[in-house]
Amino acid sequence: PGTHRPFPQQLGPSRAAHPTPGSLSVDQPAVKTEAEDFDDEEEEEEREEPDEPVPEHGPPLLNPISEDSEVDSMPAWSAGLTSNLVPQYAAAVLRSNLWPGSYVFGLDKKFENLYIGYGHKYTADNYSPPA
Repeated sequence: PGTHRPFPQQLGPSRAAHPTPGSLSVDQPAVKTEAEDFDDEEEEEEREEPDEPVPEHGPPLLNPISEDSEVDSMPAWSAGLTSNLVPQYAAAVLRSNLWPGSYVFGLDKKFENLYIGYGHKYTADNYSPPA
């Protein structure tokens, strides 16, 4: 008599089937047939097996400097030593004529590359702004 019972649409979708206040509905998972279960296992196996990685082939890491093209009738690299006084302990130094600021230092079988510059290639004609 004095209690108010909400309409099922006011209870929301999970409680619409149970108009009694305080009752809960528990969603049961759908039961799969053996054929559906087998199909799901095949799909999981397909997803788990990654494709074989395709090896990438690029240029070799080190190329002979004799293969580098000349820069304005100069060789691509200029060679020198770090010390002329004791050459047996000096490191070999190569300076790029194409990329000013690029150097390679080598001693025994170790080498390092160093670049200090602005990322501009060498040009014979320097830029001069219009007057």
